[in-house]
Amino acid sequence: MAIELFRSYYAYCRSNNKKPLAIKDNSTKLTIKQLEMTKKQFIKNLNTLIQTVELEKESMRLFESGGIDPNKFDNDMLLPKIILYVALQNEAEQYRPLSSTYYSRTIANLKHF
Repeated sequence: MAIELFRSYYAYCRSNNKKPLAIKDNSTKLTIKQLEMTKKQFIKNLNTLIQTVELEKESMRLFESGGIDPNKFDNDMLLPKIILYVALQNEAEQYRPLSSTYYSRTIANLKHF
């Protein structure tokens, strides 16, 4: 319960551009600072998500869907690029964070890099 409270407070502060107060809960030995993600934690979480992406399966589903005629494409990289593009978009929608102004601004900002 305390962890959810910490996370809610921390998310509230971040979405409202406020600096969280230094809070410590003795019952859980948890501080706000511990909720911030380190590079090592980011890589671990990213690798977990990457393992769940079934890009080849989604690409084959699109190829066999009947939405395209493979015979109309030359034997080059154009059709695989088109299918990969759509498959990536489909997969991206599955990982979209819950809607909030803060996350929307963060996503829009990252698209500039």
